[in-house]
Amino acid sequence: MEGIKKYYKHMIHMRYFIAHLVTIGLKNQFRRSKLGILWTFISPLCLTAIMGVVFSVAFHYELQDYLPYVLSGILFWDLFTKSFVAGSSTIMGFDSFIRQCNHPITLYTLSNSLIFTSSFLIAMIALAIMTIIVSPIYLLIGLASLPITLLIYAIFSWSGTTISSFIGVQFRDFPMAATLMLQVMWYLSPVFLQEDLFMKNPILYTWFTINPITHMLNLIRKPFLHGHFPSIVDYVYSICFVAVMAVLAFYVNKKKEKNAIFYL
Repeated sequence: MEGIKKYYKHMIHMRYFIAHLVTIGLKNQFRRSKLGILWTFISPLCLTAIMGVVFSVAFHYELQDYLPYVLSGILFWDLFTKSFVAGSSTIMGFDSFIRQCNHPITLYTLSNSLIFTSSFLIAMIALAIMTIIVSPIYLLIGLASLPITLLIYAIFSWSGTTISSFIGVQFRDFPMAATLMLQVMWYLSPVFLQEDLFMKNPILYTWFTINPITHMLNLIRKPFLHGHFPSIVDYVYSICFVAVMAVLAFYVNKKKEKNAIFYL
């Protein structure tokens, strides 16, 4: 227990270094770009427009209601995939620091997860703008619920980035395999498909109700799209899912951290 306290005390001591890594990481994402950080919400808005028009025609959805639904799904999914795919190269990306400095590896996975979460928060401006256009009164509820949601998402991203980074440094094919697995999850989760489609099949609807991604999405959809706070069930599912991820990340880090340098 004393060792754990010392470990995380060192993490807190390095908070300015972590902040520096996050700042540099955000700047490097848009280096030499004309629009820079604007791409963070321009890209999901364009993708939302394309998917919204196509699927609203295919499934006979009301475009006004469907566009915010798709956008919220894309924003969360971008954070989800970055944590497992881009996050898997964290240790390799910081190999020069890891070789020279005796810092906890979770310091680097934390910095990358904060970059992903910060990008998500910036992209949420797009959803806020869309909420103002469609249902401006919902914005206050959305902003009130956002801090807790952001904390849950940040812990999830840190856990996912930590797990994937240790797997990725040992198995270099992991990013490609993870992309394929996440593509399957994309179609089995309500990222852009609405609940009525899952209700047509009892097995799919059961999966829909127990799928933690459904409840993680509800943390932003219910406030911004429906004007009420997420349910207790949504919070319980999300917190339990994130807690399991955090415990798994702690276990993987404890077992793999000392040997990670040998795979660089």
